[in-house]
Amino acid sequence: MTGAKRLLILDGHSSHLTAEFDDFCKQNAIICLCMPAHASQLLQPLDVGVFGPLKMAYGKLLEGRMAADARKVFTSAKIRSGFAGAGLKPFNPEHVLSKLTFQLHTPTSPLVKGSISSAFQTPQNTRQLDRKVRSLKNSLNAKRQLSSSPIAHIQHLEKAAQIATQTKLLLEQEIMAIREENGRKRQKKARKQAELGNDRLPRVQEGQNRVQQLDMQLNEQPEESTPVPRRRAPQRCSGCGI
Repeated sequence: MTGAKRLLILDGHSSHLTAEFDDFCKQNAIICLCMPAHASQLLQPLDVGVFGPLKMAYGKLLEGRMAADARKVFTSAKIRSGFAGAGLKPFNPEHVLSKLTFQLHTPTSPLVKGSISSAFQTPQNTRQLDRKVRSLKNSLNAKRQLSSSPIAHIQHLEKAAQIATQTKLLLEQEIMAIREENGRKRQKKARKQAELGNDRLPRVQEGQNRVQQLDMQLNEQPEESTPVPRRRAPQRCSGCGI
């Protein structure tokens, strides 16, 4: 294309290096000058003389705007409202707990052997379970005061039942997995035995057929006559013939 030519200075971004862009530049007499990589802040006039002051002015404008908005937002009334909404001041945990959709549980600290009375422990085996049940029954029958409330004893028994149920489920799952694995092994062994049995049958049959063929060949072969031994002629004199 004839006419005035134009110089276009640009960076080496991949979006500029396309066939359509090259054709457009050729058709419109545009000469492209690509700057070295990571050098636009040093070579591009707008980056050197315009964008820098613009960024500084924009930053100062934002700081002033944020400071003005902060004075409107961070008021003592709104800060007090935030503490009250979190149930901190005045202290009101029910204000938060009532909005939760799950139930909170206090974690049980690990028991140290001999450090806590058995009345406060969850039974870990059948002996401890029987002991706790007998203690609870005897105390209720004698109307004696328990070392802890009956509700606590019932909760311990309930927890022991839950542990036993979970253990039972885990054991059942393990037994089921072991049975499935044993079943797969038995099926695999049966398949191997079947393959070996099917492989032996043709070999035995071939051997029997071969024996029958040899027997038939021997029966069909004609019997050879017994050769008569030849007698040697008596020696004679070569001169007289006697």
